[in-house]
Amino acid sequence: MKTAKSKWMLAALLISVAINLSIAGFVGAQWFRHSGFGPQQASMMFDRRAALSTLEEAERKEINQIWKSHRPELKEKLRDFRKSKNALSRLLSSQEMDEDAINSAFVTMNTQRNAVEGTLYSALLETAQALPPDDRKKFFWRGFKRWKSRHHSGKRFKSETQKQEQ
Repeated sequence: MKTAKSKWMLAALLISVAINLSIAGFVGAQWFRHSGFGPQQASMMFDRRAALSTLEEAERKEINQIWKSHRPELKEKLRDFRKSKNALSRLLSSQEMDEDAINSAFVTMNTQRNAVEGTLYSALLETAQALPPDDRKKFFWRGFKRWKSRHHSGKRFKSETQKQEQ
């Protein structure tokens, strides 16, 4: 026969286990998300690896060459963007606030980000030009699929391509 005290102890134990499991799940999800196992931040826009999986080996090599040719320029522009972002961060967190310097750093950072996006656009455009229409449709649908599913999850937003895949 259970006493009132043992019932309370059992309830407290169950609540404690539930809280611990919730915390462990949250920490595990954060670790998974930020450890490189989950989708990267860039994949919210275009997942090149997923898109490449729709192509045959010969086309995949051709598209990889296009992206490799843009890599040095992209690395340089990303480096410049990170520097400008860090400069803005330093100015915003400095002891004395210089609004003109902050505004200038913000404009520089936006210019650098636009340069990165321009290079990515060039690579995407060259990729589109290199693929036949059917392959291009599959490639870009798969590459942008993750982004679309996060922003248009309701049925009323589904495109014709989404409807055909189902």
